Amino acid sequence: PGRRGGASGCCNGGRPVGPKAWIRVGVAALLVAADWAPADTYAVNSTQDLPDGDATDNVCATSPPPAPVCTLRAAVMQANAHGGANYISLPAGTYVLTRVGYDSTASLGDLDVTNDLTIQASGGQAIIDANGAVTFDRAFEVVGGSLALTGITIKNGYSPSNGGAIYASGNLTLTNVSILDSSAYLDGGGIYAKGADVQVVSSTLQGNITQGSGGG
Repeated sequence: PGRRGGASGCCNGGRPVGPKAWIRVGVAALLVAADWAPADTYAVNSTQDLPDGDATDNVCATSPPPAPVCTLRAAVMQANAHGGANYISLPAGTYVLTRVGYDSTASLGDLDVTNDLTIQASGGQAIIDANGAVTFDRAFEVVGGSLALTGITIKNGYSPSNGGAIYASGNLTLTNVSILDSSAYLDGGGIYAKGADVQVVSSTLQGNITQGSGGG
């Protein structure tokens, strides 16, 4: 936020910047703004595992009956449907995944992530139980974008292929996260990354097994 001068504008390395340069900068700023989507925030208020009623309306709400609530699955579906970096606030509690099936929209099975998404625990420990013995699936698959988890425990994931708890084709950041007691038939009992950067900070990977390589 430098101070603009008169006809010559402000300075660039000691050289005057004319009005045409200011126009070019302004146009560039508008183009950047047009490509940038502001972050949406979704506050989960139910531990149920129910899908969103309408993923296109930018409102995290399940279909009635019963009364609409914002579940973790519904919030992920909303984040997938809207561009930009999205944020989910996850209150303390245990979130058991129960919806059996396979898709890439997070409606069934694991929670598929297709845009940049941050999920942060709020108010205490948040546990995501992938319930792999029932769902035969992991907790998350990062299909596109990136996923950042903070203060969350993931347990009991299963994959008949790779990545018992998380399969990441997009970048993954774990901060104060525990990945526990998950298994994969092939590789990566806890986490499997394919062409993705994985950052693990102050986190625990324990009790994860695989018949291939990489128990973590």
